[in-house]
Amino acid sequence: MIAEPLDPRRDSYPDGPTRLAVLGPPGTGKTQTICDLMLVPALTSGVPPHRVVAASFSRSAARELARRLWPLVRPHVHPVALDACTSTLHSLALGLLREVRSPAELTVIGGTRLEWRPSSARTGAPSEPESRLRDQRDDQGKDEVERMSSLWDLARNLQIVDPLGAQFATLARRQVADLPLGRIRSAIAGYEDAKRSHGAIDYCDMLQRALDTPPHDLELLVIDEAQDCSPLQWALIDHLSSRAAHVVLVGDVDQTIFGFGGAEPRELLRRLRSGTWAVRRLVQSHRVPAPVHSIASALIGCNRDRIDAPYMPAQHAGLVRVAEPPDVVAQIGLADQKGHEVLVLTRRGRDLDRWSGLLSAAATPHLHERGACPLGHPQEVRRVRAALALRDGAAISRGDLAAILKGVEGAFLLGDRETLVERARLAADPITRDACQDLGLRVVELAALDTRDLTRALRVHRIRGDGLARLVARHGRVVLDPPPRMLARRPDDADELPAVRVRLTTWHGSKGREAPLVVVDLRMPRLARLAADVSREALEAERRLLYVAVTRARQRLLLVRPGRYDAGQLLGLSLHSSRSMSS
Repeated sequence: MIAEPLDPRRDSYPDGPTRLAVLGPPGTGKTQTICDLMLVPALTSGVPPHRVVAASFSRSAARELARRLWPLVRPHVHPVALDACTSTLHSLALGLLREVRSPAELTVIGGTRLEWRPSSARTGAPSEPESRLRDQRDDQGKDEVERMSSLWDLARNLQIVDPLGAQFATLARRQVADLPLGRIRSAIAGYEDAKRSHGAIDYCDMLQRALDTPPHDLELLVIDEAQDCSPLQWALIDHLSSRAAHVVLVGDVDQTIFGFGGAEPRELLRRLRSGTWAVRRLVQSHRVPAPVHSIASALIGCNRDRIDAPYMPAQHAGLVRVAEPPDVVAQIGLADQKGHEVLVLTRRGRDLDRWSGLLSAAATPHLHERGACPLGHPQEVRRVRAALALRDGAAISRGDLAAILKGVEGAFLLGDRETLVERARLAADPITRDACQDLGLRVVELAALDTRDLTRALRVHRIRGDGLARLVARHGRVVLDPPPRMLARRPDDADELPAVRVRLTTWHGSKGREAPLVVVDLRMPRLARLAADVSREALEAERRLLYVAVTRARQRLLLVRPGRYDAGQLLGLSLHSSRSMSS
């Protein structure tokens, strides 16, 4: 298979190949290129918007597509039509199901939750065992039910649908070896029975059932971040492609990082090597400078399951350095004072607490994301605005109230949340604060200072630059110190969010992000302990994840090697503690 450089004159819609795969390493502008060469020409040339679909496996990628497209097609496409064009694969599947089933037959419960039971089967308060399951967490941060739910979700994404079969047993031994197989199968059976008896479906059911419905006739189908699609999602992509005139896959095998959701590099590789697709590659990075590029290329070059092709670094200067935590904290503080953005990345979410403590001690403001959505998440903004309006005595819409209930922000809920959400959707517009009492909702002061999600606290407090001394992490809870005054009323500048330039997140959470300064903590205890027993596939998966993390850096990359739990050398990083690279 030969991956030729992408040629806009040859490969653009509508004259380009009808089956096109565009591969792009980090920073090469894959999404913008596809918008410019494929989606914009289609949407501005008279093709009906409903026959152009750009989809991804995640909401964040779909939102990014819409954000890039809107300024380019504004005179030609209505915002509602554009919203329908950019979607997730699950939304596409649900759209197909709604054409053949009535709303009453489509009760979507969301992700896989083995403890789920319909509202009618519950009492007002959770049972004592339910409360215990929710409150007691194991050392991996998940309770037993959540781990079994994740296993069943992964199995179905891998298209393993029989929990009694040998394939499922093998997967269970690999993922949750400490849990009895009989208990897992019993929990799955109860969950599936509950769904069947009440006509409910979850996200995996949604994809699976969409395969039995006729697809739409499409002129152009674009799949972004294709490398992170699971086998079940690939089955839906193949199903949709059967009636699409032009199909474009966009991704990078080396950035396949969501293996816990069933993503496998070989799914994309198998299609690229089939001879059906014209494979093109973007080669020039506009983000990754030469020193970072050198480290990243050496790292990912150790993997076998990949496509080796030219990849050129950005032209601007860069620096890679191995540093100790005190030096890193000082560098972060200087960058923050200069107004530069910083990403601090760790392999595990729990290791972010350590960095939050170090930065707090240095009085450096930071946002501890814990894998949550970035500060600009539109749904969270909507919830906060609606909750503020209710508190100030204004009326809101049914949709706003449903958004508040889904997020459980700024409210104490009395009763079952799913029932309340359904009541909110059926209530009469507009909804006032007094009307909420009839729905079982009591509006209270928003976002107590012990919230674990700093995003919410920042949004509902009016924080001025001179009033925020530092952000402090205590006992796993993020607080503001000193506490700023609560909002006495909705301020005129409520839309303006405070500028937090230092963000803490995981390697997984860094996907799609970039910053002038990136700090990568190489602490990987599990991999370091099991070094002798780790399979080649597991090592390659960790390399891809670390590859994504280090290539977030636009200028400087600081690597923190913890010593005892350092797995960098095992993965192929050969830097010494005193070595630095610059250009």
